[in-house]
Amino acid sequence: MGQTGPEEIKLIKKTWIKNSPDLDGISLSQLKSTATEICQPLSHIINLSLLSGTFPDKLKTSKVVPIFKAVDKLRSDNYSPISLVSSITKILEKAVANRLVGHLVGNNLLNATVTYITHVTELGRFFKTPLY
Repeated sequence: MGQTGPEEIKLIKKTWIKNSPDLDGISLSQLKSTATEICQPLSHIINLSLLSGTFPDKLKTSKVVPIFKAVDKLRSDNYSPISLVSSITKILEKAVANRLVGHLVGNNLLNATVTYITHVTELGRFFKTPLY
């Protein structure tokens, strides 16, 4: 398994720009603006996680908040639950997905023409992650 390097940290710059804060009060736009400075420690975290096969406990935390979607605010079925997770968690998930897809494509276990992979996290959220 190769080491994660600055080229994979481009994931930060490829993520959607969101100014809303995550669970830790950090927005993706803040991460993007400091990508060069946090590249090395973030690579270290990703590498440790991949090499040890564990996901850091601190990054497993989420907060579920209700988001109003329609009509009557007094009805609970008019709200959608949204999980707030750390921005670092999102980047680590994408790094793992990219590494997995690279392995599958490299070993002819997945067609290289596939442009998206969908995976489910422990919380049941769905992400569509670009392969490259």
